[in-house]
Amino acid sequence: MSMIRTLGLLAATFTLTSAMGAAVVDQQNLPTSAGLNSNLLKIEWQQEVKSGMSGRLVSLDLFYQAGVFAPAPAQVFRFFLNRGEGWQSDADEFSQLILAPTNGVITIDVSAARFNVGVGEKFMIGVEGLGPDGGCCNLQASMGDYLSGGLFLDFGSSGSELVGYDMAFVTRVDTAAVPLPSSAWLAALAMALLGLVRRHAQR
Repeated sequence: MSMIRTLGLLAATFTLTSAMGAAVVDQQNLPTSAGLNSNLLKIEWQQEVKSGMSGRLVSLDLFYQAGVFAPAPAQVFRFFLNRGEGWQSDADEFSQLILAPTNGVITIDVSAARFNVGVGEKFMIGVEGLGPDGGCCNLQASMGDYLSGGLFLDFGSSGSELVGYDMAFVTRVDTAAVPLPSSAWLAALAMALLGLVRRHAQR
């Protein structure tokens, strides 16, 4: 096998491997015994999250439990994402209505947001209650177990931090969606090698 053909095969293999990616769990804070009253009209929770890897945020889980007045039908909430740390009051970078289960986990697909993150970058997971009071479900939380970010509440206040609690969540990132700086030149080299192979074959 010629050297050029060998390089071409290696380049093709690298390109194919680089294009393949799967969502992996990045950050998670599993629920304990705490619950956040989240179905009141205009009550808003924001959880600060610190990304542990570079890539594209593709999905996340939120955990719900039955409220005081259960059983009750499932309820609609507004879910949103914002970049930055601490309380965010600017326009949402991604927003959609979610139908929360009375009890259980809801997985939210945010791949359409093209929400890229870097290592150490902070962003906010937000949930706003749309009422009525006494509906089905509360967000599950932990007793301050997530050490990389805080929980903030806006209900007649101005986004104050609620010390000792954190929203329960799981985030998933596609690490192949955003090429790492160290591999970008390798991808370019692979394409250049493929070009050389094609030109050689045409002679």
